Amino acid sequence: MALTDVRTSTPSDEPGTGVAGWRRRLAQLVRREGGWLAAALAALAVVWAVVLVRDPRHFFAGDTEQAYYGWWYSVGEALRHGRLAFLDPAQMQYGNHVVDGQLGLYNPLMALIGLGSTVAPQLVVYATVVKCLTAALGLVGCYGLARSFRVPAPMAAAASVAVALCGFTFSLSAARWFDGQLGLALLPWAWWTIRRLIRGRSPFPALIFCYLIVTIGYVYPTLYLGVVGLVCLLEAALRFGWRAVLKVVAVGAFCALVAVLVYLPALKTASFTIRSGSGIDWQGPGRLHWWQLPLLFQPAGTTNPALFNSATWSPVEYVVWWLPLLLLVELRAVRRRWRELLPLAVGALVWPLWSIGPGAVGPLRWPARSLEALTLMAAVFVIVAVARGITRRPSRVRIAVVAAFVVVTELAVLLWHHEQLWPRLITGALLLLGLVVVALWVRDHRRVGAVLLAGSMVFGLITASLAHPSAPAFAMPGERSTYEHLIPHSRGTIIQINGTAAPVFTARRGRHLLRGSLWAVTGKPVLNGYTTAEPKALNHRFANRFNGLYGPAALGALMEKEPTTGKSYLDLFGISTIILERGGWRWRQPPAGWHLAGRNAVTLTWIRDHPIPSAGGVAWTSPGTAVHTVARGPLGVSLRVTHVAAGGGSVVLSRIAFPGYAVSGTAAATLAEPIEGYLLRVDIPADAQGKTISVTFRPPGWHTELASAALAGLLAVGWSGVWLWRRRRRRMPAASDQTSKVAA
Repeated sequence: MALTDVRTSTPSDEPGTGVAGWRRRLAQLVRREGGWLAAALAALAVVWAVVLVRDPRHFFAGDTEQAYYGWWYSVGEALRHGRLAFLDPAQMQYGNHVVDGQLGLYNPLMALIGLGSTVAPQLVVYATVVKCLTAALGLVGCYGLARSFRVPAPMAAAASVAVALCGFTFSLSAARWFDGQLGLALLPWAWWTIRRLIRGRSPFPALIFCYLIVTIGYVYPTLYLGVVGLVCLLEAALRFGWRAVLKVVAVGAFCALVAVLVYLPALKTASFTIRSGSGIDWQGPGRLHWWQLPLLFQPAGTTNPALFNSATWSPVEYVVWWLPLLLLVELRAVRRRWRELLPLAVGALVWPLWSIGPGAVGPLRWPARSLEALTLMAAVFVIVAVARGITRRPSRVRIAVVAAFVVVTELAVLLWHHEQLWPRLITGALLLLGLVVVALWVRDHRRVGAVLLAGSMVFGLITASLAHPSAPAFAMPGERSTYEHLIPHSRGTIIQINGTAAPVFTARRGRHLLRGSLWAVTGKPVLNGYTTAEPKALNHRFANRFNGLYGPAALGALMEKEPTTGKSYLDLFGISTIILERGGWRWRQPPAGWHLAGRNAVTLTWIRDHPIPSAGGVAWTSPGTAVHTVARGPLGVSLRVTHVAAGGGSVVLSRIAFPGYAVSGTAAATLAEPIEGYLLRVDIPADAQGKTISVTFRPPGWHTELASAALAGLLAVGWSGVWLWRRRRRRMPAASDQTSKVAA
């Protein structure tokens, strides 16, 4: 079938079956779509190349550097050992990956990325290639989506480039939040395939792309998908009848079942973490103001440095430069096409309303993240409206209205932002020129599409050249070999403690100090990591933060004795190696039982004289109680009770007591109240001597999640199988009739 879905194929239209038929289809597809699609990809490549020439590490910054790459590596290493990276006890509060969710544990694309990260010799290059391919994937999907609305190929190419080069993508998603970029790249594919499903095509592609979006584990793409489902539901109800509506509802049910698998652990763990809030906060960063909405088409104008806690100017709020073309659309055409345009208009209105809404709704923060979804919705809505109903002979009055709107908004931008005056003036002039040219050439779709495409590339270059990365760069090493040779003399679990609460990372210091989850690349058990769901009881308990940084006060706090066990927190956490950033430490020399194992211009390394087992095992037993470790792994530990006091005893494990732990075995042991609310403790009965205890972790709600996943799989396989069976039955009479005619 053609990429466009513009016409409905009949048996006589099909260019044959088998390999030859597929070759003919591919040749037709390339002839019809290849030119403009190639032009769109070339425009994307040019802008990305300019960005990389200006800053080779643009796409390896912020959370990509301190969170995502280490997460990729953890996922890949776990898969290479034949398991999923649900939990890493060595990282303690940073190691509950199934609750963090954003590792995409059930997503095959994330699995491939993770496996690749474990063998890639250059981290910066690998991350850049992954993000470049992701951007190209999204562009092709957006092109196909626009063509499914029977938009001319030049305009579809322009829409795809505009979405790929929006300000939010360059400044934040592509540079910082990879899960957001991947979700936006898959979203047009899901939308496109759902529309094909409504028209009678196989449900399998739609279910696959919906599954890929939900299993990313990042909630915002899932919300985007929900709005796409609403748009498709309205379209099905208005244009195709109840059968099409039921198809969209079935897709929604499938997504809901998959969402249970992905998000239920986080919901069940929320009360244990700092993400347990359920209120609504109208303050905070990440919100737009209502008066900014008319300015979203300005490529160099609508910016707010505080929007995402950025210290520099960045055009994160730029959406699509040709939004004012709506002023040239005829109302008569809108009335004729209202069934097609209304769902798109509803989808395009949802996200502006969300972006000016509360700064936080429960755990959902920074509503302006939805700008990337707004870009897709607005670009498709405007391009379809323009293709369907733009006036063929715009009057001078209409052109003047468009020009006046652009001039007024440009003046508003200049009044609001006094910096970078000349770039804003030049951008405004180019914007006005491009819209006027489109208005004058409106009869020729090829010319209009070419102008829109060229304008999207030019404004992409402008925003890319003006944009200072909103994501901070931490100058972490780019070569994997550097990580492998870091702290060669370490023993057991490692912790890095910084000399200041807000350390400055440079290329020189980055070869000795790491940040966030990048410690995973060393292949060693390191307590530092990155989490979005830190346990409440541990939040800032040891001068630590979400990104794994421990301030100078952490050293003294970790050396304190815990009252119940009488052991230091260093003992309870299984720490045998401490990396200290050099500074004004209270302890100039290692304490008793530790020695200085290495020093350089940036760090000191302390190691225990007698290293203790790494985190994840037994940290303490009550007086009169002794256990022997039979087996241990990331998801649990098995113990044999060798002695127990007459009144029973307790065992404390160097594990965080996340919801999901359970005790089994021949001894009737039970989980007890965690030490200080976060360290896992097991109570052992007096008759447990000689018996075994197994402490295992499963994502909370595990049986519900497995049942939900099974139902989703049955729905996908059953529905796709029924569709194939019915398709084969429809083709059999046609084939027999054709055979009869040939025989006659």
